[in-house]
Amino acid sequence: MFTLREILFMTLAPTALCFVGLALGARLRTARHETDEGPLRSFAAAAFGAAYLLSHYGHSGWPWAATLSGWQWLWYGGLAATLWELAPLPDEPPMLASAIRWPGRLIILGFLAALVIRPVVAGEEGSTAALLVWVAGILLFGATVQSGLAILARHAAARDATLMPLAIALAGSVSLGLTFSGRLAVLCGIVAAATGGAVLFALWQPSQMRSALPAITPIFGLLLIGLWLNGQFLSELPRSATLLLGLAAWPMALAWRKARRDVAPEPWELAKGVEPPPVRRGGLIWCGCAASLAMLLAAVWQAYQISASREGGYY
Repeated sequence: MFTLREILFMTLAPTALCFVGLALGARLRTARHETDEGPLRSFAAAAFGAAYLLSHYGHSGWPWAATLSGWQWLWYGGLAATLWELAPLPDEPPMLASAIRWPGRLIILGFLAALVIRPVVAGEEGSTAALLVWVAGILLFGATVQSGLAILARHAAARDATLMPLAIALAGSVSLGLTFSGRLAVLCGIVAAATGGAVLFALWQPSQMRSALPAITPIFGLLLIGLWLNGQFLSELPRSATLLLGLAAWPMALAWRKARRDVAPEPWELAKGVEPPPVRRGGLIWCGCAASLAMLLAAVWQAYQISASREGGYY
């Protein structure tokens, strides 16, 4: 049974921290009449990162020991990802910003993956080569996951761009719980709670949330990938469930991307500041949403199959 303190740190605290941080960033931007998205994105990254890091500490204590377990490295991975998003790097032009941000995100993921899976491959013959092969595969998977989340954040309405990550985090938490990873399920629940704060803010200030999303999704993605790796290598999360959870954002992201392109204004209209018309391809977006949710349900079902096959314990 969880204590009241643990319940607060797992649910209300991350939701409130993320929402308040986003609200402060939006308020500051409005008060200064700023068009630059940089300060708001800094507030967003700090709010989401702090929501997870403080709640992780509140639930599991300070992750400091002579030998850290795989799940404890998540705290340091989240800290590194947050600091990287807060680094004062140029955000314009977008191609230059991506060329700078993306390698750093993959380096952080690579180090986190190596630290998580090293105990698993340490006893194998040629363990160094095996570790490098696994890390390379994880980086490819991580880049795919982060790309799907980035496309969703760029093209979807703020509500959908936050609700889908919330659904992914919740499905991940349930899947980890079903595969005897109670601690990981709780940590994934903390990520979901922090994302819930972003959902509330998106319902209140959708335009501000769209500006803030590019700073949140990389931290969100890294934390979930780290949790899934722990579940797969150190517990019993099926590899198929990991793949389904990681790719679940893609159908909805591609549907929104197609819908946006169908109503995009001409270049000369963009130069005059004409806003694109509202998306009316509701059927396409609903199909993408249904496909994404089906993948999440399939991942939970895969985890349930493991749970039903035998009785196990949580760690």
